[in-house]
Amino acid sequence: PYLRELYLTVVKARQLRSINACAPTTFVRAELIPSANETLTTDVVRNTCNPDYLTEMVFHLNLVEFSEHFLKLT
Repeated sequence: PYLRELYLTVVKARQLRSINACAPTTFVRAELIPSANETLTTDVVRNTCNPDYLTEMVFHLNLVEFSEHFLKLT
């Protein structure tokens, strides 16, 4: 009932720092909380401090419960 889609577009990150001298390997994880089964990730981008992701993610959620959720990006 009242199922809707939430679209998230991850475009890019800039000036990421690395722990060591090498350029980092990165990805973005998006998760709807408290829905434990809704976790999406971008592709892994290797060896750059300025990754371009250009990824669209779609979350499916009930409109009635929409106000009880939040989006966590890591």
